[in-house]
Amino acid sequence: MNQWDEFRIERTILKIGMFLAAKRNSHLSQLGLTASQSEALLFIHDNPNSNITCLKAHLKISHQAARVLVERLKDKDLVVVKKKKKDSRSR
Repeated sequence: MNQWDEFRIERTILKIGMFLAAKRNSHLSQLGLTASQSEALLFIHDNPNSNITCLKAHLKISHQAARVLVERLKDKDLVVVKKKKKDSRSR
């Protein structure tokens, strides 16, 4: 396989990914969710005792972005935030 073939395969994969992301975003917008919120919900579902630090690591976002994401999900009544008794900062 030469470089041109590799480039064409890479472009095709990128196009498929963009198509699927657009389709997913369309469906999520009908539910009032963003792709990030959807990813967070999936992570929380699979890791019910996780915290903000785990979520930020999984999504590869900043701590503040993860907190904002969780707050928005909380505002939509999609998650319940529990503070640890030992550390009021940890959720």
